[in-house]
Amino acid sequence: MSNLCYCSSSSSTSSSYYREHQSPNFQILITQSPRYALCTQVGPCFAAGCSAVVKPAEATPLSALALAELGCRAGVPAGLLSILPAPRSSSAALGEQLCKHPVVRKVSFTGSTQVGVTLARW
Repeated sequence: MSNLCYCSSSSSTSSSYYREHQSPNFQILITQSPRYALCTQVGPCFAAGCSAVVKPAEATPLSALALAELGCRAGVPAGLLSILPAPRSSSAALGEQLCKHPVVRKVSFTGSTQVGVTLARW
């Protein structure tokens, strides 16, 4: 996401807000309601001016890929949304690499406490 920064001038009547881009947002989606989860997590990310890297659930990657295709057809710029489907055997390794990547500063997920503890350790 991005930081909301505040600037004020010397006069008390003039002030402004601006957004400062931070980094891509890494998002892990759940199996239930994948389209809803993708839209509710990616929408705020785009509104803040950030790109999104999404790892859909192993059982429902086609929903995320279909929405990404619709985004391309609607004119979403290349690189703004990246979908990274992965089989269960490599999901943990992919998640760890993205969580530890120095460029990624925000991680969003919906899931179990066990997964949350694992992500926090990375």
